[in-house]
Amino acid sequence: MQRAPDPTNANATIGITARQSMTIHCISKFGKLLISVQRTRTPALGTIPNLFFIGQFYDENPDLMEGDSYPLPPHPPKFNNCNGQIMMENIESWARTAYRYCGICLDYVFRENSELAVAGDPGFLRADDGSQSIKEELVRCAAHTGAVFCHNNQKFWVMLHAVTHETVAYNHVCQFAPSLNGRPAYFALFAEYRGRGHFTNERQAAVRVLATLHWNGKAEGFTWNSLSVALLEPSTPSS
Repeated sequence: MQRAPDPTNANATIGITARQSMTIHCISKFGKLLISVQRTRTPALGTIPNLFFIGQFYDENPDLMEGDSYPLPPHPPKFNNCNGQIMMENIESWARTAYRYCGICLDYVFRENSELAVAGDPGFLRADDGSQSIKEELVRCAAHTGAVFCHNNQKFWVMLHAVTHETVAYNHVCQFAPSLNGRPAYFALFAEYRGRGHFTNERQAAVRVLATLHWNGKAEGFTWNSLSVALLEPSTPSS
């Protein structure tokens, strides 16, 4: 029987097979993934096939998954104080192409649920074609707490600041500037430009236009299309 190496011998070696070496390597990458995702999900994620899947993904995407040097896309255009819905679409489109620390796409910052319900979680979800995606998994379940989220949330705030600073939209997010807190800043913009308040403003603007439109019998060439233009153009939100 082969004796175990003497732990007090600095030159002692432990013989392992190539598969064991690969398993250890994949477990190390799995540990990095756990920094980002909720640790209570480890039983669902830590299957043997998933370990090798995770290890391979890290090896194939070192620039994305290791560190914080992956290039960010240019910031969206600064808000023009006119169309808040377009501003929100630009912000969300940017976040879906921006990857930051631990390879997480920044649209997870404004994921609706703050923490994922873990009871019965199946681990990696599969697309209709049976494929799995670590990128999608990170967006789905990366934690909204801890050092990784704090770092990525601040990066998201930097973009929001660039888009809204010195515009009317900044009034809705300036309270989050001291903490660089991108998540509540996004929801404040969402409430203003896509929530009930936005559509109330739209309705009030349309009512004001209707109140100024009167038929005097002289504009026989005033078609339905002309009326539509008169109603829609002035109701573009100004804030």
